[in-house]
Amino acid sequence: MEFAGNLNLSNRTMTVRTVGQIFVSGAISGNGSVVKTNLGTLSFIGTGANSYSGSTLVSEGILALEKPELQSQVHSPLATVPEELTPTLYAF
Repeated sequence: MEFAGNLNLSNRTMTVRTVGQIFVSGAISGNGSVVKTNLGTLSFIGTGANSYSGSTLVSEGILALEKPELQSQVHSPLATVPEELTPTLYAF
């Protein structure tokens, strides 16, 4: 599944619960946060820089950072949960 448009989180939290793969190709903005759960993959793709200022939490699965500039992926604190849950972060 792909979300092609820009996402304005405002002050909300976007929680992604997937066992498959989700692509976000638009820019993510606002004061909200991103939470990744379940064993699937969330991929930030496309050329628009993310500018959301809330936290990013990966509790399970993979967060793949695939935008051209690494600094345009996550502008906020990035956290993962204990190692036994094996969350994975990839930057391309």
